[in-house]
This record gives sequence, structure tokens and C-alpha cells, in this order.
Amino acid sequence: MKKSIVQLALIVGCLLISSSSFSQLRKEVFKKKKIEIEKFEVIDISFKSKKIVQQPFEVDFGAVFTKPNGEKLKISGFYNDTKEWLLRFSANEIGEWTYTTFSSLNELNNKGKFNVSPSEVTKHGAIVIEKNNPKKFAYEDGAPYFLQSFEIDWLFALDYEN
Repeated sequence: MKKSIVQLALIVGCLLISSSSFSQLRKEVFKKKKIEIEKFEVIDISFKSKKIVQQPFEVDFGAVFTKPNGEKLKISGFYNDTKEWLLRFSANEIGEWTYTTFSSLNELNNKGKFNVSPSEVTKHGAIVIEKNNPKKFAYEDGAPYFLQSFEIDWLFALDYEN
């Protein structure tokens, strides 16, 4: 009995941790409208196709994002089931961004733009290799990142007796 309570508590804890880590992800369906996001906010831009594709994972899909300063970033998109493709993106610069999608499936070729405003809460961005010391990690905004170990390999032990 005690073992099953511990197992249940561990499973619930893992689910809570995993669901809270995705709580900041926002999804926008592609429409010819301007999207508003905050700096370092993670956003999914969804594109729907009208026809069923037999081999959706063979469709080449992505976008070229243009920063306010003119610099270009090429991002790969991915298939998300039910005739939907996603671009997952986080802007690291304030201002107006534009993007042009490319795909081997013509109906996914589009253009769009969005405005990036300053974040109301502290967001540091992605974890990157520190520019001045390539042996350390930092957040995209330069804040230090302290790597902490998180292993989930021990979950096999919950059912070890069986």
C-alpha cells in the first residue's frame, strides 16, 4: 500500500512539473493579422492544410524570420497532426519582425509579421553558450545560467519487482 502511494505521488509530481514547463507556450493560428508578442515569449504559429498528405513528415516546411535590424534567421517547422504544421519561435529583439514560410506543399507558403514588445515580467530567453567563456552556459540576455542535474532515469525502479 505504501509503495503504491509513493508511486502515485511520483507520477503526479512528474505530471505537474511537465505541465508547468509548457504553460508559457502560446499558439496563434496563421491568419493575415499582425501578432503581438513579448520579448523571449515562445509562440507557436499554426498553419493548416486543406488536403491530407500521405507522407507529412517528408514535407519540407520552415520559415525565414527577419529581425528589425534586417538580420535573417532560418527556422524549421514541424508536422503536428491533423493537417497542421507549426513554427515554434521566440524573438530576442524588440520591434517589428517579418517571416516568409517555405514548403514543398504550396498552401503552406505564406508571409506574416509580428510586433515584439518589452516583457512585463523577467524572461531571460534561451540557454546558450556564453560568448566570453565557451565553457559556461548563459541565458540569451546575458544572465548567468547555473546548470542543475535533473535525472528521471530512476523511474524504472518503481516497477523493479515486476
